[in-house]
Amino acid sequence: TIVENIAYETHGHCFMLEDGGEINNTFRRNLGAKTLAAKRAISPEETDHTFPSTFWCSNPQNSWISNVAAGSKDNGFWFELRKSVRGPTASFPLSRNMNPRTMQLKIFHDNVSHSNGKHGIRTYPDGYLPTKEAVFF
Repeated sequence: TIVENIAYETHGHCFMLEDGGEINNTFRRNLGAKTLAAKRAISPEETDHTFPSTFWCSNPQNSWISNVAAGSKDNGFWFELRKSVRGPTASFPLSRNMNPRTMQLKIFHDNVSHSNGKHGIRTYPDGYLPTKEAVFF
């Protein structure tokens, strides 16, 4: 559980899940303000030097409750949900057949996103296609 943290003027994605295989984590009552671009990319796949997000979410089977994303250069909450898990987590047995893009959203409740450069909440690439209705409130 990541709870009651304040992050100000950070570079790159701020509160994040990396590979898409991470599940059952909770982000509660965190404040991210003025998320800036990373000064350099670690690898060609990284996006935090071009499209930084205060909350970068790679698997919907986690909980985001009462968080605030304010003043990011690009996105407040970015759900980058791919068809498979990537990175080191992809080799874990649980991750082998996991498709984050179609998984059910666990909890997204009472979050606030404002004054961001482009999006308050974004889904990419190709959106979010859960097998059951997902409610962001």
